[in-house]
Amino acid sequence: MPMLTNRTLKMVRPLLRVMSGPGRALAAAVLVIMLLSACLPPSPAGPTVSPVLVTPSSTPPPFLTSTPRPTPVPKFIYYVDARLGSDANMGTQDQPWQTIQKAVNTLTAGDMVYVRGGQYDGIDYVGWFFTNSGTQSQPITLSNYPGEQVVFKIGTSSSSGSYIFKCFIDPHDPPSWRTPKADYIHIIGTDVTPRLLSNGVESKKGIVIQGMVGEQASGISASDCDYWEVAGVDFIETANGIFTYKNNWGTMEEHSPDYWYVHNNRVYNYYRESGMQFNGDNNRIENNEIYKVSNELYTPYGCQLLNINGDHNVIKGNVLSRMGSTANCMGILLEWDMADMNIVERNLVSDVPSGIGIQGGDNNIIRNNILISSIFTYQYRSGIEIMSYDNTVKTDWPCDETLGTAQALLPANNPAHPDYQYYYNPRNCRSTGNQIYNNTIHGFVEGIRIYSLVGENTTIRNNVFSGWKRGGICFYSDFGVCLPLPAEVTASNNAAQDFEFVDILHFDFHLTANSPLIDAGYNLGPLNPDDFDGNIRPQGAGYDIGAYE
Repeated sequence: MPMLTNRTLKMVRPLLRVMSGPGRALAAAVLVIMLLSACLPPSPAGPTVSPVLVTPSSTPPPFLTSTPRPTPVPKFIYYVDARLGSDANMGTQDQPWQTIQKAVNTLTAGDMVYVRGGQYDGIDYVGWFFTNSGTQSQPITLSNYPGEQVVFKIGTSSSSGSYIFKCFIDPHDPPSWRTPKADYIHIIGTDVTPRLLSNGVESKKGIVIQGMVGEQASGISASDCDYWEVAGVDFIETANGIFTYKNNWGTMEEHSPDYWYVHNNRVYNYYRESGMQFNGDNNRIENNEIYKVSNELYTPYGCQLLNINGDHNVIKGNVLSRMGSTANCMGILLEWDMADMNIVERNLVSDVPSGIGIQGGDNNIIRNNILISSIFTYQYRSGIEIMSYDNTVKTDWPCDETLGTAQALLPANNPAHPDYQYYYNPRNCRSTGNQIYNNTIHGFVEGIRIYSLVGENTTIRNNVFSGWKRGGICFYSDFGVCLPLPAEVTASNNAAQDFEFVDILHFDFHLTANSPLIDAGYNLGPLNPDDFDGNIRPQGAGYDIGAYE
């Protein structure tokens, strides 16, 4: 059954929050875009909807849960104070250290360091790295002192190596370039009273990683460092907020950054290909805000707000928007043939040319997302795009690694390697077995576009497509025509007309009491147990269609 509300602004609250600060002009611009997009002509007639109550025979693959990790009790607590400290001190509250370098060199498992407020300049061309690892029960934790804001400042925009924090093991690098392998590192900011940064951006995060216009360095860069938790951090004017790398190089060694928990952060204005990018497995990326903001983009590659190239990741509850930028940056990209068995759910993606792209990944679940187009630019893209990385299509980054530059990502061609089944079985980059359930998709040329060479065992159910131009689901031809869906694609109980939303003008896609979408969906059982708000499905005689139950 629907959640009955008044004329709520729920879908644009993240933008309204920004309007109170220096970003208010851009936020206002994107709100205008979003409001105008609601005035599109009514959608043409689409497929009819009828109730179906059956139990699916398939069950979801074993994914990570979203249970928060418990907060450990630190063994020792140290302090850093750039103004009053000295690295010759003991690191106590009365005798703090002065530098972050002293802290990352000293901390061992179970230790925590509070960094007093102020600006700490990063190390150009090097970055800080932790010398030791924590453990599951005794991580190493770096946090701002409660109530005080710490700004880690990148000192140059010209070097991609001037990270703030890095943990990097690449067997192809000289030993002198590698850092120690540091696992179980927690970088945790606690909120402070909102204040203006030196570039005029308002921030309430306890930890800020700040670059400059045209920045080419990531805030955090990692390879082969596992079990990091990053929360409460503002990444302002960085190349990427966080960028993690696989470096397997076709060997039996596994160098993948896995089991990260990245939550409640903000990326505000980035200049490279992704606001955040995770080339690793079993990571949880939850409740972050990622905004492109400026039109400037300095990368030879494509652009997306969030990029995933790994398996069994959970992408949940994030708010993503270009925030008025005209840069051609899509929302979420599942890239290449190892982006398999991920869950993408309950994300709000707005002001984008395309919401979610699957480019070679298999057996992903895309459910309960709300995707909203930009009305003024790139009106040739779709809410969800499923395409191939076939060699004839992607010559710059092909499926066949012998022709491209993806050597570092590849596992050994040996079933014993942890990544083997996700790259070699099948080895065709054709995006098979993906499941797309209960998404609300508004304002794109098509709701979902499927390209040639893809689609085998694809299932599309219970989605809503509003404000589209060409069709709800399109099997796309090179001539811009939607062809009949191939037999390998199962599509049912999707709606492209007669929605009865509570307030489409303000993007409240809850259903009114009279909506024909109530109880009209396919009963997905454990494949989709709740909705965008976290309400249990179903609430009535059957599943509702769209992101809300």
